Amino acid sequence: ASLSADSPAHPVCWFDASQTGSLSLGADGSVSAWRSRAEGAGLVARAHGTAKPRLVPGGGRGPRAALRFDGHDDVLLIRGLCQRLPVWTAVAVVAPLAPGHGGIASGVPLGGDDYDAGLAIDLFGTTGSFNYLSVEGAGRQGGRLNQRTGSTPFGVFAVVVVCRDQTEIRVYVDGVPEGTRPVSPVEARVHELRLGARRYGGRDQELLRGELAEFILFD
Repeated sequence: ASLSADSPAHPVCWFDASQTGSLSLGADGSVSAWRSRAEGAGLVARAHGTAKPRLVPGGGRGPRAALRFDGHDDVLLIRGLCQRLPVWTAVAVVAPLAPGHGGIASGVPLGGDDYDAGLAIDLFGTTGSFNYLSVEGAGRQGGRLNQRTGSTPFGVFAVVVVCRDQTEIRVYVDGVPEGTRPVSPVEARVHELRLGARRYGGRDQELLRGELAEFILFD
């Protein structure tokens, strides 16, 4: 997949599992920290306690490596972003592994929810394959909405690109344009970013059961 010509080009954060030097690894392959490749910010996504995703090889499925989130309690948290984003683009190389809910990534303002003033990229409603993707956040009009028009088998990596401008959210999967939804011209406020979960109601929810090889957020 590739970004559209009008997409922004400055990465706020860039996490790439193929760069094993960016990972703090335990002897069992568990990942306690994942450092961003984006210049200047020095951002780190950190696990808490014993709930840690694991590094797994790509196994010839595209990416050389990915982090596997168990869908129970594995979350990586980036604090201190302090971003106000009138537009944003996210790129995720992801392989969902099971039906049901699952937040690929979510951003929240201090004390807020991802679906209101922040951003959320969510597999809610996925059934027998990766056939559902809902994007919510600042300026949303309505609740969850499936923007997928295609389908990808579980365990197969897909390149998901989400472009949010002042009027709409556009989704591309493996370079193919899929659904759009309208938005109001409101800034997304992102103080914390989570990989592998959504955040609302004061707690982490809808945890991802899947593998994430790469995630980039552009402003």
